[in-house]
Amino acid sequence: MNIKTSWNNKEYKVKTDGDGRWETDISTPVHGGPYIIMLSDGDELTISDVMIGEVWLCGGQSNMAMFVGGRYGEGIYGNLDAIMTGDNENIRMFSEKVRQSSTPLDDCDGGWLKASSETVPGFSAAAYFFARKLNQVLDVPVGIINSSCGGSRVESWMIKESLEPYADMENIVKPSILYNGMLSAIIGYGIRGCQFGRTSRLFFQNR
Repeated sequence: MNIKTSWNNKEYKVKTDGDGRWETDISTPVHGGPYIIMLSDGDELTISDVMIGEVWLCGGQSNMAMFVGGRYGEGIYGNLDAIMTGDNENIRMFSEKVRQSSTPLDDCDGGWLKASSETVPGFSAAAYFFARKLNQVLDVPVGIINSSCGGSRVESWMIKESLEPYADMENIVKPSILYNGMLSAIIGYGIRGCQFGRTSRLFFQNR
């Protein structure tokens, strides 16, 4: 596999394993863009409009799953202004499709979208307003990975090993199914920190 990055015009070569998987380290600038990444394994693939900055993983239940557009009877304060002024190519969101699994998966469904008046209504409200503030204060591109599911229980997001001390508890419901179906696929993606939302409050953790 040959890789070329436009921010430094360097080329990288890496060998794939028997399943065609590969992994390598690539030097990046502190922030900036848009850039281009070119890949070739005989067939060429160009990834354009790549931004480099801060990426945060935002997960949890209803607080994180609530869209900027809101729902009937559940409005979001300031959402009309946020939508009307939403055009900002330096804010991107990846919304992961909700998926449950009994075993860890290594791929997920979703795609990166630029913040715009058309896309912001479908962004997680907690994640979007957080990303907008970071972008305003730090003046760097901000990416948000939204991995949330309304009404989910915390044990569904926990890795199997972390639940072993509680194996004798009777109220453990659907353990690890959202970790396996959603988080497992994005573990290893470079992030600045995590934002976890539940019904009553938000938690932040730097990494």
